[in-house]
Amino acid sequence: NYHFNMSDLIFKEDTHQYFIGDRELISVSKLISLYKKPFDSTGKIIARCAERDGKTVEELRKEWDNERDTASARGTNFHKQAQHWVENGEILEEDYKDVVKQLTTIPFKGKLRAETKIYDIKFGLAGTVDLLDEYGNKFINCFDYKTNKKLKKTAFMPVERSVVEIFRIIV
Repeated sequence: NYHFNMSDLIFKEDTHQYFIGDRELISVSKLISLYKKPFDSTGKIIARCAERDGKTVEELRKEWDNERDTASARGTNFHKQAQHWVENGEILEEDYKDVVKQLTTIPFKGKLRAETKIYDIKFGLAGTVDLLDEYGNKFINCFDYKTNKKLKKTAFMPVERSVVEIFRIIV
């Protein structure tokens, strides 16, 4: 059975670990990462890309670091804006207000929860759901925001689909 926002779930933000008592649950992010090839930004990839683009490795590393930091800030800002809308019913006059306005047009089925911790003991999984739509007594829909500059719609689909199925739970 799944649980959310339960007091027995401990989340250690600095290490991104979830626990029930002494038992560590695997995070959904970690589960998905097991099926991805690691990105080596310091080895052959960056050297080839720098050569291709006519840049030094250091110049390209700075660009990539800047792009990573910009993307992280974009994701954080959007999540905060969306969470505010879910919890307060209002859209802040800040970045991404137009995207949050689009969220308000989705015909959700029930009570919305933002940034909700959820776990399943049977599967030993835990995660934080960006947006949870709880309806009826038996159903939840989980939504994961993607704020990437370029969204890859096919990469790792079989893995993501299986994880989604685990969290699309009928009580």
